[in-house]
Amino acid sequence: MSLSTGSPLSDRSLRKGFILVSVLLVSMFLVSATVGYGWFVRDQVRRFERRKLELECRNIALLAVKNVIKGLAMDKNSYDSVHESWFGDHLIPIGERYLVSISLLPLNDRLPLRHILLPDGKTMRGEIEDAWKKAWLEVGLPNMAIPALDFIDGDREPRVGGYERDFFINRVPPDPSMFALFPEVSISSVTGSRENPGLRDFFSLWSGPKLNVNTASSTVLELMEGIDEVTAREITEIRREKPFKSLSELANMPAFSGSLGPKLTNLLGTTSDYFQVSLQVSQLGSDISKEYRMVVTKKNVLFWEEL
Repeated sequence: MSLSTGSPLSDRSLRKGFILVSVLLVSMFLVSATVGYGWFVRDQVRRFERRKLELECRNIALLAVKNVIKGLAMDKNSYDSVHESWFGDHLIPIGERYLVSISLLPLNDRLPLRHILLPDGKTMRGEIEDAWKKAWLEVGLPNMAIPALDFIDGDREPRVGGYERDFFINRVPPDPSMFALFPEVSISSVTGSRENPGLRDFFSLWSGPKLNVNTASSTVLELMEGIDEVTAREITEIRREKPFKSLSELANMPAFSGSLGPKLTNLLGTTSDYFQVSLQVSQLGSDISKEYRMVVTKKNVLFWEEL
């Protein structure tokens, strides 16, 4: 008599169990795929909404800065100063969704990197020579004044007391940080500190041939021949109450005895060629916002940075 080692019922149960496990695995896969697809769709929607918001904010910023330029072009005053109503901070609602914050400042507040040299790209402007040398003295690098001119001039011929190197750019630097290519010029000499000014406190790409006496700091004004620390402080105190509308008003200060002299007359003015626009676009009802910084003239946008 033989014994059976298995039964049809047991085999059938095993097959049913295998089918059940397979169904469960397939179901789990389908659920996982559905959840994964849902996450993917949600991520794509968020990305689309974020991109849409960025484009809307950028378009609003562009429209706002175009209107700023139009407004600046309409300004026929003989001076640019923070005392004028359009400079300073402004809040502008855009429909029911956005709020635009605009801060507008006149520049021409530092020595102009574009206009250190005459149009020939080689010869230094006589009226700016003293200020140039004093600036390098103030950052503790008096011996760099002449090599720095060789660095930015348009030829490869060294000046008396200067030299040429392979890393010299021989063009207008976009920012004073370019001078850090010199081994002698540290980053701290460029940026400065609370106690000590740096090259960025004295030089800027965004200044015209004449500095605006209404915007230049007392530290910059002190670089000018004929303006000492006391006079520079007096100038800033006067303009805090009311702007200088002409150079004749400046010349009438006791320190100048009615005449600025040719150097100051050629180096100082009361208007600005460049203006800084700081702009923030905020979505109402949320904490979402976009910030931009621009430099403009009375004609167009020269620099645009999304922060």
